[in-house]
Amino acid sequence: MNQFADPEFLQEGYGTEDGLAIRIQAQQWFSRSHRNRFDELTRDAMTVWQPNASLNIGAGTGA
Repeated sequence: MNQFADPEFLQEGYGTEDGLAIRIQAQQWFSRSHRNRFDELTRDAMTVWQPNASLNIGAGTGA
């Protein structure tokens, strides 16, 4: 079983606000890049395709 499909593992790591904050901080410290790659890809795609509308499906932290 994948550990990220294990409810006990997820509860231990993400079950409290402190645990979640630690995970978020670790991700920020150890990520390869501090730039937002999704924003860059979105900007590039919008430049190429020039759509009339876009749909935000709610992925991410809301930042």
